[in-house]
Amino acid sequence: MRALILDDERSIRKTLKVILGESGIEVHEAGSLAEAQSLVRDYYFDMAIVDIRLPDGSGIDVLRNIKETSPQTVVLVITAFASTETAVETMTAAAYDYVTK
Repeated sequence: MRALILDDERSIRKTLKVILGESGIEVHEAGSLAEAQSLVRDYYFDMAIVDIRLPDGSGIDVLRNIKETSPQTVVLVITAFASTETAVETMTAAAYDYVTK
């Protein structure tokens, strides 16, 4: 199983990588929208944990990109800036769930 973790906070990426890695999951990390889009082009992911607010854009763009190329990938959206608008937008884009940090 392969997972993508997209978050601009290094500590969150590292923590999630340790947790998922202990379960035998191969984890790829991205700290920006550009990094994540490059990884999505190069790899198939069974799951992704995607932050919404990034220094170079929105994680919702990655969510949409993943779902277009791999609809079966489970995408969990995380954010420190929750709002009804972003919750609706992510769920409409087929996120598995929307969680606040």
